[in-house]
Amino acid sequence: MAKPIPKVGSRRNGRSSARKSARRIPKGVIHVQASFNNTIVTVTDLRGRVISWSSAGTCGFKGTRRGTPFAAQTTTEDSIQAVVDQESVHKILMNLKQIVLRGNFFGTRNAFICAKGPGYVTAQDIILPPFVETVDNTQHVANLTKPIDLCIGLQIERNRGYDTKMPKNFHDRSYPIDVVFMPIRNVNHSIHFYGNDNEKEEILFLEIWTNGSLTLKEALHEASRNLID
Repeated sequence: MAKPIPKVGSRRNGRSSARKSARRIPKGVIHVQASFNNTIVTVTDLRGRVISWSSAGTCGFKGTRRGTPFAAQTTTEDSIQAVVDQESVHKILMNLKQIVLRGNFFGTRNAFICAKGPGYVTAQDIILPPFVETVDNTQHVANLTKPIDLCIGLQIERNRGYDTKMPKNFHDRSYPIDVVFMPIRNVNHSIHFYGNDNEKEEILFLEIWTNGSLTLKEALHEASRNLID
């Protein structure tokens, strides 16, 4: 099978910042190496960076059949299809961005996804540190239609507010995701009066919606502490 260049991502708060980038390649170059016992096809961009590759052997051809024209055609189609499949990498990163994590930790931690196709990859396939868990294990990450290995390295962190990372701060073959560390989805409040005309009391009602990374009690406690500080 063709070997697409992997891409990694990173995740946080309950969210993810992913490493591994989906590059749109308007033009590319196909390199063919043919011998009597194998055919290797490599696809690169115009700067010579490898995007994907395949060989007659990985496509299932054996012996002298690896050097036949049909093997070369099949290998080329397989390597090009891998490039087309990489267009879905952006969608995978956006799916990772939607996943919410719950855990009490500081700094940056590592997580991984190691899955084998064909099959669906969900949040439950993320290998997390023991003190971190996903809020919804059923959230979709990717759909592997071929018997390939998907390996993604993730970096997760706990933070607040907005986090916009510029790609220049990351090594090549990594992809930063802009995330919003805001576990509170919505808040409503209302004030109600009770008692008689001579002595009226007020009571405050709060309605709080979170993304699941915080409980309502934790959200109210954190907000009160920040207000006092």
